[in-house]
Amino acid sequence: MRWTAQSWRWTADDMSGHTGTPRRDLPWIDDAATRCVARLDLAYRLADAAVNAVPPLVFVALDGTIDCHWFTPRRAPEPFQPVDEQRWVLPADIDLSQLATAARYGQLRVHLVTHVGVTPDHRLVLADLDHWVGLGVQASPAEAIPVVRALGGGVGAPPLAPQPTQWWGGLEPPPTHAGRPHVERCDDAESAVEACWLTAAVPAVAVINGWIPQQLPLPGSGRAVITTGPAPGGLRLSIRQGQWWLDPLHVAVIPVGIEPRVVPDFPGETQTKEQYMTTSAESAVSVHRLTPAPAVARRHLRLSERSAPLMVSVLGSPRVVDQHGEPVTFERSKALELVVWLAVHRPRCTRSGARHALWDLPIRDGTFANIVCDARRRLADAVTAPAGTEWIGRGVGDELPLHPHVITDADLLRTVLRSVHGNPDPLGTQHLSEALHLARGVPFEGTSYLWADAEGLTSELTMLIVQASAALARRHLDAGDVDGVFDATSVGLRVVPRHEELVAARLRAHHRNGDDAGVRQEWESYERALALDAFSSRPSTKLLALRHELLHRPVSA
Repeated sequence: MRWTAQSWRWTADDMSGHTGTPRRDLPWIDDAATRCVARLDLAYRLADAAVNAVPPLVFVALDGTIDCHWFTPRRAPEPFQPVDEQRWVLPADIDLSQLATAARYGQLRVHLVTHVGVTPDHRLVLADLDHWVGLGVQASPAEAIPVVRALGGGVGAPPLAPQPTQWWGGLEPPPTHAGRPHVERCDDAESAVEACWLTAAVPAVAVINGWIPQQLPLPGSGRAVITTGPAPGGLRLSIRQGQWWLDPLHVAVIPVGIEPRVVPDFPGETQTKEQYMTTSAESAVSVHRLTPAPAVARRHLRLSERSAPLMVSVLGSPRVVDQHGEPVTFERSKALELVVWLAVHRPRCTRSGARHALWDLPIRDGTFANIVCDARRRLADAVTAPAGTEWIGRGVGDELPLHPHVITDADLLRTVLRSVHGNPDPLGTQHLSEALHLARGVPFEGTSYLWADAEGLTSELTMLIVQASAALARRHLDAGDVDGVFDATSVGLRVVPRHEELVAARLRAHHRNGDDAGVRQEWESYERALALDAFSSRPSTKLLALRHELLHRPVSA
């Protein structure tokens, strides 16, 4: 909503106290509204030109006096009159022409100023959310939601400045904002905050209901949140003893509010508009949670249990499992893909990188925020993150960190393979076997992750499986464990069916077992695999020589 005379009329007409009764006796609905807006606009410009900032809190009296409050010492420019180092007053007798001359060098960048309400002595209260970052309305849903919708709808700047991008989650924007390009809806409140935090289109504000942000960005980031609940470190509107108060400033106010009468009809709804405001508030507070997944067959995962509470499996069809092998269920396939991408791209996990990799075309910030929130929520539903942390980090900026306690089966296999190299300890053989059997097939099997092939990750992880399979087969062969050789090589051959080193290990194992028929059968399997290869159907010269040697050499040799 632009700050025009018409918008001031609308705001004054719809301001209400805690009783929900619209105020119609405020003397702002006249031609002086235009002069008030212009005066306020120039005051903000003048403050910006003088100290490169705008006041965190402003009171506007009926006669046009503008009272600016700061929370650090500021030197007042003329024609402001300093009351002290943290308070300036623009007297009512300063006319617009004088004010315009003084403010001619000021920039118009007060995008996150919102009209909070009116004091009992009829002074308008305006707050710069770029300073406060958050504004929470703590009251019953029926009382808080109309106020939050009005505050969100009123965030903006004087007439010539662009409005901030608004992200709405858990409640509907005002009817006056329907269809506006700077207003976007998200699946829920958490997604709206995520979109606001990650968007490059600042200024931006998230207007939410039903979720409490755990942290807010730093002041001056160009982002803010308005919520039906606490906003840590920000402003708070609440009711005490029948009166609304703006804290921590301890200012009595009559907040702005959108009454149920301005809520449009919704197709298919039979309830009245007043009922809609109440029932929607109750339903928005509920948070959807998936029921626990049914028990599934579990693989022996002792090694991964000791390593991390969540493991991203990429050696096969991608999935995320907990320490007991239970899969994590994701509502969106893109949420799973995001977790997989983050897991294999440490330490350079960025929002921009993920968006570029997962989508061929640009997507809306809200779409990406919904995916991030779904991924974060599903991981948290499966396993509670360590105290004070989340599995997918939050924050302003491009970084999108995945918690270090979320590992991949590839990381685990790579680490174990490196640790057992040159170490004949039987315990190392057991650990390598456990890690290798986490591989369930070709990396990223059953997906269309274009980024995995484009970055060479599929080939890299395929070779990791083959190397681990060959290393384990050698250890079993040295120990005389023929069954262990077949078990180890079967994992690698599922990925690369004709790999020479693995086939050679199986030929030697059959020979070690005194099974010439097994050598011949293994060779026939190798030839069948070659016949399916369109690029190479000739047996390896080294394997031909090995076959001839084994079939003509006694087992004791």
